[in-house]
Amino acid sequence: LTVLVGANNSGKTSFLDALYAAIGSGRRTLTKEDIYLKKNETQAPLDRMSVIDILVRPCNDNNRELLGSFPPGSFWTGVWGDGITQNKDDPLRDFVGIRTVFAWNVSQSEYRIERKFLKQWNQFPDWLVADVQEGATSRHLEPIALYYMDAQRDIEEDMHNSSSFWRRLVSDLGLPQDSVDKFEKILTDLNKQVVEDSSVLKHIHGHLVSINTGQLTERANINIAPVARDLRDLAKGIDIHFATTDAQSFPLAKHGMGTRSFASILVFRAHASWKKSQSESNHAKVHTFLAIEEPEAHLHPQAQRSVFSQIKKIPGQRIISTHSHYFASQSRLEDLRLFQKMGSHSEVSKLDISSLPSEARRKLEQQIFQTRGDILFCRALILFEGPTEELSLPVFAQAYWGVNIHELGFNFVPVGGTDYYPFLWLAKNFGIQWYVFSDGEQTTIDKLSKHIEIATNNSFSSCDNVFVLQNHHNFEQFLIDQGCFSEIENAMNATPGCNLDEFIKEHHGQKKRGGTVRNYQGEEGRKVAALDAMLQHKTDLAIPVATAIASIEDPNRRFPKTILELFKKISTDFGLERAGGVS
Repeated sequence: LTVLVGANNSGKTSFLDALYAAIGSGRRTLTKEDIYLKKNETQAPLDRMSVIDILVRPCNDNNRELLGSFPPGSFWTGVWGDGITQNKDDPLRDFVGIRTVFAWNVSQSEYRIERKFLKQWNQFPDWLVADVQEGATSRHLEPIALYYMDAQRDIEEDMHNSSSFWRRLVSDLGLPQDSVDKFEKILTDLNKQVVEDSSVLKHIHGHLVSINTGQLTERANINIAPVARDLRDLAKGIDIHFATTDAQSFPLAKHGMGTRSFASILVFRAHASWKKSQSESNHAKVHTFLAIEEPEAHLHPQAQRSVFSQIKKIPGQRIISTHSHYFASQSRLEDLRLFQKMGSHSEVSKLDISSLPSEARRKLEQQIFQTRGDILFCRALILFEGPTEELSLPVFAQAYWGVNIHELGFNFVPVGGTDYYPFLWLAKNFGIQWYVFSDGEQTTIDKLSKHIEIATNNSFSSCDNVFVLQNHHNFEQFLIDQGCFSEIENAMNATPGCNLDEFIKEHHGQKKRGGTVRNYQGEEGRKVAALDAMLQHKTDLAIPVATAIASIEDPNRRFPKTILELFKKISTDFGLERAGGVS
């Protein structure tokens, strides 16, 4: 199972289209629109081509370990023969490389597809200059043919499409011939009885017999068949009814798109398992190969999780393109592939889990992905310690850029204390731009520095995307010391249960945890009281305080210093401008 994730227009569908064009079952027709266009080009030059290379290697029965060679005399050596290339310098020496070229044919004045075997598999910078040999035909591709289900799948359409998985299954019901003869006799008798009992059908029949008048030399024999007499034709009219608990049964065509989409996937599962069992009974081989685009389409979150488990039961190799973090979060880390648009091209990343400690992997899979799976789809990851920053920073960000952070594709994520490592490791390995906004306590800085070095191989001092609060301050103390105390006090007084005077009256002279007596006298004592109140009511005050500060009329006071530095760095990296044209 391979799961493709990434933002819209990052290249996932193009990748599946290319794979299907190369080895698809019922391969689609390519057109000139499939040729790459550079920026400002309206038409591709005729000497430009599309090239799709596919590498096939033998593996063991559980599909987890690559083997050095195809077993001698196996089905696959019989299929590919001389198409199998052996590289004696590589312990994984046996492979089959299939090149599909879509190019302009001068003599025929049209684009044509050619397929050839590769005699070598070069590294990416030199991939196009690999030696090739003729002979790759549809016969060589059939055992690994790719079935592709796009996001528009619909069981209702499948049931009327002669090339769908549904019709392939029901076109032959697998009945013995004596059963076929018996059922077709019953159908013939049923047709005869219906016509005899129907005054309408007899009336129509009486008029249709005149079809021979002036046209035929012999009398025409007209029969009306209200029910198909051939079992093959009867299969075309099969319908599926579905009913929820204690509800009336309705045809699937009357159900929502989610149910119909899900049913279409289940029909393919039936098709794949049936094909596998049939090939095994005939002592043949088949590598069931399925690509599904957005299996979560039209499904609610619980159903998205359910469809994942159903897809896992489909035999063979499966490539899934998804925008659902519910779906991606159930995948193994090594099964994920991240697609990212880099200017005019796409880049694909995978995770090297060999360097990931087991505890960090557990946290990624069981905690982060389960609740923060959407980070796989973000443009940038802004990390910090806790809930106050999580509520406050998006308020400042919207005031700074004039749009919601989700419109920018940014994720502001608390790491739950100071455990930055799993997030940094994920961002590094998936090529996600990351930033850290950290409290200034020395223990926090020491741990952050260690995590950055281990996860990214960079030193803390060399990172210009890490922003630390000065004077060993936490976030609340930082806001108070930025000259915004009056705005903070007003926000507190406007928040139920957080009035500063009432807080001072209730807590002055009381002991804090650890035995220190609270002293809220004077102006400095009032600030200390505000800090204690903000720490005690973190989630209640975070948004009101941030909103009050971000609404200050003077733009030079609107954004506390370290927050401003963070936003300026992000703006530079992503080409963003501050709202209102303020520098």
